[in-house]
Amino acid sequence: MNENTLSRRAAHLPTLFARYIKGEIDEPLWKRFVSLLDATESHPQERMALIAFMNDFLLDRSQQALQLSRQFADMFVHQPALCTS
Repeated sequence: MNENTLSRRAAHLPTLFARYIKGEIDEPLWKRFVSLLDATESHPQERMALIAFMNDFLLDRSQQALQLSRQFADMFVHQPALCTS
């Protein structure tokens, strides 16, 4: 793994923390993530891999949520509104 890849992965940790502070990462998930980081403290490459995995997981989850919201929006736009009076 080259130095550029390591520094890019290390930059994910502050991003993850910022997402946690903004409430984008739930407390139980954050606690589990931090406990896993603590468990791999003596192995920097494992730590970087875990940080990268968590970042990728959250990005993928965000993409899925965005796709679902678009699908729901499309469903509601194409259905006529029913008015009962």
